[in-house]
Amino acid sequence: TGQPSADAEYEDEEEIILFNLVNTHGIGENIDDSLCFDEVTLYLEQQFDTVLAEETRIKRNPRFEDTRVHIALYFIEPTGLREMDVEFMKRISRYTNVLPIISRADSFTKEELNEFRQKINSDLEKYHVPVYKFEVDPEDDDIETIEENQALANLQPFAIICSDTKDEEGRYVREYPWGTVIINDSKTSDLH
Repeated sequence: TGQPSADAEYEDEEEIILFNLVNTHGIGENIDDSLCFDEVTLYLEQQFDTVLAEETRIKRNPRFEDTRVHIALYFIEPTGLREMDVEFMKRISRYTNVLPIISRADSFTKEELNEFRQKINSDLEKYHVPVYKFEVDPEDDDIETIEENQALANLQPFAIICSDTKDEEGRYVREYPWGTVIINDSKTSDLH
C-alpha cells in the first residue's frame, strides 16, 4: 500500500497501520490450562509495567515503543463457549480489550449463525464477560460514524472464514466439493 496523494478523494485514501501480532498457540489443548492463563496474563501485565515505568521517568526515551496489547482477538469454536473461554476472557479483559470472533463460520447456515451469535452474546452477558463494545460517543455528531458503530455492534461476535489458498484471480478462497467460497466477500465473512 502507498501513501495517498494530497488531492485524492477520501474514499481512495489508504491508511497504513503497523501492528504487532502475538499468537498464543495451545490454549485449550491441555487438561489444565492454568499455567497458560498465568503466562498470558503475566505477559500482558508486564507490558503495562514497562509503559508505566517509561511514563514516570523524568527523561523519557523518544524512541520508546508502546508494547501493550490493545486488543485480543478471541476466536470461539463453532461448538460454543466453554468454561475455559469464559475464564480466560475474563482474566485478559483486565489488561486489554477482548473482541470475540466466531471461527469457521462456514459451519453454519445463515439462520444457525444468527442463533449461534445470540447464544454467544447471551452467554457473555450471563457470565459477565467484558468484551469490546462499539459504543457511540454522545457528543459525536457524525451520523456516518454512529451508523457504522451501531452496525458493527449488531454484528458481534464477528463471524469469519479463513484460507491461505488463492484462486486464479488472486482472491483468497476455500474450496469445497459443492463449490468455492470467496473469503473476503461480505456474504461470507464479517471482516471483509
